[in-house]
Amino acid sequence: MKKYIYILLSFLLPLTSFAQFGPPTQEQFITESVCGGNIKSITDFLNFFTCLASRSVVPLLITAGTVVFIYGVVQYIAGAADQTKREEGRKFILWGIIGLFVIISVWGLVGLLSNTFQFGNVLPQLPK
Repeated sequence: MKKYIYILLSFLLPLTSFAQFGPPTQEQFITESVCGGNIKSITDFLNFFTCLASRSVVPLLITAGTVVFIYGVVQYIAGAADQTKREEGRKFILWGIIGLFVIISVWGLVGLLSNTFQFGNVLPQLPK
């Protein structure tokens, strides 16, 4: 019984993040999910694609690295009796960890440099 209570609490834990501000409104959700989506100039168009890359491409690469790592773990465990399958699984695990490290390090370095030098917008601004 205790186990089921812990499982239920683990599913309800994310709701505590809404304790301060409440869930986002429909307008906030639409505005934030499309990176502003209000394209009126070339600058807005370039900012839209920069935002799209930072909000979707980087998490997609992190997901891909995680999938490669998990695939390697499964292959390593499934081929426990066969030395070649274990070796192949070990390679997937190693490359998954290396990929995750590189992706997260570059992402963190860009964020660190951006916040250190206070780049509000790294794209050149066109005159309006």
